[in-house]
Amino acid sequence: MADHTGLTAYDTATGDTSHVPVETGMPVSEQPELGAPVVARVGDRTVVVGVAPVARAGSGTHTTTYAIGLLVADARTREKLWSTELPADSFTRGVDLKVAGVDGGKAVVVDGWDITTVDLTTHQRLWSKPNTSRIVAVGGGTVALFASDSYTEDQVHGVSVADGKRTWTVGGGSSDLHVVPARPGVVLVTSGMDYGDVDGTFVSLVTGRTVARTELGATPDRCLYDEQGTVVCVKDEYGYTVVAGIDATTGKRLWELPTNDRVAPAVSAARHGIVYGKVDGRALMLDARSGQDRPGSLPDAPDLVNAFVGVFEDDERGHSSDFVPADAAVRRTAG
Repeated sequence: MADHTGLTAYDTATGDTSHVPVETGMPVSEQPELGAPVVARVGDRTVVVGVAPVARAGSGTHTTTYAIGLLVADARTREKLWSTELPADSFTRGVDLKVAGVDGGKAVVVDGWDITTVDLTTHQRLWSKPNTSRIVAVGGGTVALFASDSYTEDQVHGVSVADGKRTWTVGGGSSDLHVVPARPGVVLVTSGMDYGDVDGTFVSLVTGRTVARTELGATPDRCLYDEQGTVVCVKDEYGYTVVAGIDATTGKRLWELPTNDRVAPAVSAARHGIVYGKVDGRALMLDARSGQDRPGSLPDAPDLVNAFVGVFEDDERGHSSDFVPADAAVRRTAG
């Protein structure tokens, strides 16, 4: 995990922690919102890449300078491998500062709407784009950007991770496009009403071409990939929730909630054919392929889950430490 002091590695088996600090120089008064660190393969190593804000006090006629501290640590040994500083004008409270993704050994760093890419092998900065569009996804050698303002039609652009050059554009005929990551290498682009008959297209990050079409009952705020062929899309607005399961290859809508006799759960995670969520505060599981309730009790719905552990917010059970919030817990998964 990352905070404004650096990276913290958390051993889910023992609860032990180790910290990789960033050299801040002085506190940053306007703290940005930090994204989670990214785990990636670079050469023969698995590394963790994170960022933190850096400020250095000026002296004499020199003003305070700011930078983005990029930290790279070995995922196995939890030791710092190297770090560098990327120029920044200043920081704004609440603005995202994060590693949006690592692709082909290149890290895409975001500070608000500013983008910088760094080669994690040579440690060199490749290119930067100030005041650009919102990053949607990174993968397949491409950064997908969403551009929207009151003067132009909404568009989704693909730019090369290697050099920042535009490779494809989708949209331009509508002012109400929405785009969210769907599965690795694919984004879901929808247009039209928030609710009703919503047409969507799965777009390849590599080519910008449509690889499948789908129909939904609501424009999704987010989609989760269950790693077994199903994309679970969620719309949650003003207390009304719509959840749908979509075939990741064909775009066929497999199921959607609510129905006349069923409600839609608040979805927290999806993995290996299971959708985790809650109804009226009670945790439950759905079959990602059919949308039907799965049997078995669940003490809580995980916010993050993999083959080894589930991470639960607002839960007093499990390990805790100085670097893990007191209202979060880690518990081993069963099977």
